[in-house]
Amino acid sequence: MFQDNCRISLGFCPFLPSITRQYNNVVMQSVKPTKQTPTPLQLLVIGNKHKIGLIDANKTTKTVPTLSPLVRMAAVKTDKPREPCLQPVALPQVLTHRVTPVPRNREEEPARAENQSPVQNALRNLEELDLSDLRYLSDLSFNRLTSCTPRLCHLSLAGCHIAFEFDPYRGCPVGFGSSALVSLRNLLSLLQRQASTLHSLDLSRTSITPESLRSIAQVPGLRLEALSLRGCKELTDYSMEILCKHQNGLRTLDLSACTELTSRTVLAVATELKELQSLSLSQDWKITDKGLAELMTLPCLRSLDLSECLHVSGADLVKGLSSPQPRAQLETLSLRSCTYIRDAVMFSLTQQLGRNLRELDLTSCVYLTDLSVRAIATYLPALVVLRLGWCKEISDWGLLGMVEPTKDCEPKDKEEDKGPSFTRTFGNMGFFQPPSLPFQEKPRLVTEEDLGAFRDQEGASLLALRGLQELDLSACSKLTDTSITQVLRFPDLQRLSLSMLPEISDDSLESVALHCRSLTSLALSHCPQISDQGMARALPLLHRLQHLFLACCDAVTNETLSIIALHCDRLRTLDVSMCKDITVHQVDLLQSRLPFLEKVQCRFANGADFTMDAVMFSLTQQLGRNLRELDLTSCVYLTDLSVRAIATYLPALVVLRLGWCKEISDWGLLGMVEPTKDCEPKDKEEDKGPSFTRTFGNMGFFQPPSLPFQEKPRLVTEEDLGAFRDQEGASLLALRGLQELDLSACSKLTDTSITQVLRFPDLQRLSLSMLPEISDDSLESVALHCRSLTSLALSHCPQISDQGMARALPLLHRLQHLFLACCDAVTNETLSIIALHCDRLRTLDVSMCKDITVHQVDLLQSRLPFLEKVQCRFANGADFTMVL
Repeated sequence: MFQDNCRISLGFCPFLPSITRQYNNVVMQSVKPTKQTPTPLQLLVIGNKHKIGLIDANKTTKTVPTLSPLVRMAAVKTDKPREPCLQPVALPQVLTHRVTPVPRNREEEPARAENQSPVQNALRNLEELDLSDLRYLSDLSFNRLTSCTPRLCHLSLAGCHIAFEFDPYRGCPVGFGSSALVSLRNLLSLLQRQASTLHSLDLSRTSITPESLRSIAQVPGLRLEALSLRGCKELTDYSMEILCKHQNGLRTLDLSACTELTSRTVLAVATELKELQSLSLSQDWKITDKGLAELMTLPCLRSLDLSECLHVSGADLVKGLSSPQPRAQLETLSLRSCTYIRDAVMFSLTQQLGRNLRELDLTSCVYLTDLSVRAIATYLPALVVLRLGWCKEISDWGLLGMVEPTKDCEPKDKEEDKGPSFTRTFGNMGFFQPPSLPFQEKPRLVTEEDLGAFRDQEGASLLALRGLQELDLSACSKLTDTSITQVLRFPDLQRLSLSMLPEISDDSLESVALHCRSLTSLALSHCPQISDQGMARALPLLHRLQHLFLACCDAVTNETLSIIALHCDRLRTLDVSMCKDITVHQVDLLQSRLPFLEKVQCRFANGADFTMDAVMFSLTQQLGRNLRELDLTSCVYLTDLSVRAIATYLPALVVLRLGWCKEISDWGLLGMVEPTKDCEPKDKEEDKGPSFTRTFGNMGFFQPPSLPFQEKPRLVTEEDLGAFRDQEGASLLALRGLQELDLSACSKLTDTSITQVLRFPDLQRLSLSMLPEISDDSLESVALHCRSLTSLALSHCPQISDQGMARALPLLHRLQHLFLACCDAVTNETLSIIALHCDRLRTLDVSMCKDITVHQVDLLQSRLPFLEKVQCRFANGADFTMVL
């Protein structure tokens, strides 16, 4: 029946054991002695796409009753029956229908043994097997598949539950034949059997241990060419040194998010893996510049990912590329979020990389300026992908390739740069923004005379990158129409992001549409000057557009949706979230008119999703005592009345999230009515709701909209507290079983309510982040009355100090996660207190704490055995050294 095979994918298929039993049975039942050559199985897919296809090279369609509705034989017409020919069958019942196993009896057993050879023939040429994220993969199912694949080249077990040392179900060391999971011994057995053919292995997001990796690396005869260990957090430098020594033929190595690895691993890779072509070290926070110079001497290296390696400055990359010996010819380089990268390094790096580099990612390298853009345009003419998002110092002058009259064109020496002092502002208590730079004056605007000089010059501007296919300028807020209209003229450009550019208008949009007609993806979110008129002129020119992002574009209305329906018949993704003049009804109408539109984001469009108190008041009454978890995060128009309703009608709540409900005040938590407020919601007819407003601030992350009733509520007095103590119910105290509470950014809350209400003995997770009015009194009260806490978030609470931590932490013996980012009054003394009393701590965030030193953080890590993750970015002013 079957002959040749291409690929089998079983990723994320919860019913694999039943499917494999059925599949084997179907194959055996289907095979009958004939004079014809067996027909080839081309593809079996069970997984993420919810499709399964069995391809029968005969010219007739056959349905297999025992596997319906899971598997269907599909007809294929082809002139070359032995070549791969795929025709998957869509099966929406895959995740809801469990296959009933075919009854087994003794009469069938001889037939099974007799027909095992045809089953092996069906899969004998299979080369790639993808079992990623398979929840119920076991040794038995794994063996049943792999025993029929003698030519397997690529195997993926990413995200699978693999027992490397200990079987949690049996309570003993792992052994063969586990019915619940895959064991290391079984995997080693497969690697030993197929060592001569297997060249690619993916064990990402598994709990592989250093000892297990060493065992795999030393399998006799195994010569891997590609290995992925993304997110394997237990791996050590020593295990990587053993791997590099025994698998020195590796060409692709992914070590992203292996957070325990240091520069020792980089040196091992540079020393042993001479044939390496692609290396990913993304999010390996302990890696520094050490070893990168040696890495650049690998002559075959083509792709390097150092994104979010916070201690990398790039100096050693330049040093390695400058060496006279054979060096890497990089085609792809990612330095995303490497905040030590400066203009001086980029100026040298671009000269060394030259014409080979095709893709460059500098997202969130916040200190790069126009000089870096000039260097990129001058020395990297072959670039296809360029990402400069969040490089907020880039201006029109950089894109135009011109020197601003007040600026020098060469970077200053490091010796002359003393760096800015550590500064940070809270603004409206929103998300953390990159630090303000000392030269925040608005650059001199480009004049017509400057533009004339630009048109006469050669090179240096971004126009030199003629082959550009992807460009990201998100949040480069100094850019205006002047540069966008003159420079963005790339006929092959497919993906463009201009999100969060407040100065660009419809002129930029029209110019982009006129000169970049190959665009398939366009992002214009948070561009307040983009309007219906600009969309009307641009969209008729963008016939290939598939993805359009217009979130928070205030001037865009339903008229734009009509234009999209007329001209964007290929559109697949649309985001109109927070567009106040777009209605949900019009969005639904658009979806019915565009056949390929798959995903539409319209949250908060036309004020939708702004659940009012009247709705919550009725809803809580209907839900009653059954509701256990309620998430109202960012329902920004809820007030104290909703909190009173929750406390009154939902006594069984275990999880309550009210983050960013910024109108909630002490009165709501205390269950009292503020003297100036009514206690019942107005009728819907009378409630017109607040108008939709939104501010950009300094172009940081989006903040919930400002409300029109921002006056500070009347403070609670001692007389009010006396009335509170005498009353019954209605306050948050009624939720006695609460285990998780989120009050983040409810900035009207003060010590008054926190100390009186937060008294939950079973509370495990509490977030009080971004509450500027709470102090050490609140912290001490919480620690006294909520002793079961395992997670406590106090980030952006400026009044929390060492004294409060000294009184609170000795009471929180179960604490595992503590978040203190941007707490200005917290110093190294708090770390000493943590070391004494928080021996179970696993996660600590002290980012942006100006009086905490990195040395003290390292000392703390050495003293706490369970501490896995520490965030200390910008602690003690680190990362703020700048070279112009």
